[in-house]
Amino acid sequence: MRRCAALLWHGVLALLCALWVFEPAAWGQRTAPLEFLRREFQRRQTGEVLPTSHWRWYILGALALVAVLGVAVWMVERFRSRRPYTSRWLLFLELCWVHRLRWREIWELWGWIRREKIHPPARIFCEPELWEDRVDFMTLAAGGRDGSPWTALYERCFGRLTPTARTLAQASPGSAEPPPRTEGN
Repeated sequence: MRRCAALLWHGVLALLCALWVFEPAAWGQRTAPLEFLRREFQRRQTGEVLPTSHWRWYILGALALVAVLGVAVWMVERFRSRRPYTSRWLLFLELCWVHRLRWREIWELWGWIRREKIHPPARIFCEPELWEDRVDFMTLAAGGRDGSPWTALYERCFGRLTPTARTLAQASPGSAEPPPRTEGN
């Protein structure tokens, strides 16, 4: 970022020098090669002061250009670095976008997160255990569907992943001991 700012500053200085030296050429006027020197010698002989009104516009224009270029460099650097999110809700919305959820589904998830006070909200995308009261994992593990919109939403986020063997054992009322843990669960 500092390198971009230094290059920007040097570019502005070069622009100001070019406007000072080639003022008529900047406006598309043709002059003789030594016209600038002739005018400078005439000004020194007569003692007239250069009008400052048009230089104010040059300075204001250069400052505006520096500001616009500075904002552009800052925005490009900000998006290029992709720093970690500082807002929990922006991370939640980005994860919803990555999972291609519709607005209705995002609204339902948002209401669920607020009711259950799940903080940070992005935990619902990395902790399948939070879905226990909404999804029947036994049916999901068996390959069936219960037709629930929450199960469909869970499948969009996690596929057919079931949280853990312990969770499945707790969800089934008939088994007293947990099933053996398999590789990958």
